[in-house]
Amino acid sequence: MVRRSLDSVQRWIEERNYKGYDPGDGLTSWLRPLTFKTLFAERVLQQVIWKSPINLRPLVGVKAMDSTKGRGFMAWGYLLMYSLSGDESCKGKALECLGWLDQNRVVAAVGH
Repeated sequence: MVRRSLDSVQRWIEERNYKGYDPGDGLTSWLRPLTFKTLFAERVLQQVIWKSPINLRPLVGVKAMDSTKGRGFMAWGYLLMYSLSGDESCKGKALECLGWLDQNRVVAAVGH
């Protein structure tokens, strides 16, 4: 049962190319200009989109995006699965995720 659940989650994530929503992504909506840059209105928009019992994101123009945190968790999960099963495909997927993280890293500026 656990393996079926893990396989289902893995398939769901891979079918979406590792893209997903973030709790704060409501501020990327086309509705944001209606907040008139007021902190309270922006927070309301963010919370309504995040906490709605139905997924409002597609309706208000919020797109699923790449997540470095999510990709890192997937790499870790694939490596755990590889260590438990020896399944080379898990190792390959972990390396792909790590490669993506390396290609999409942000180099921090060093101040003097």
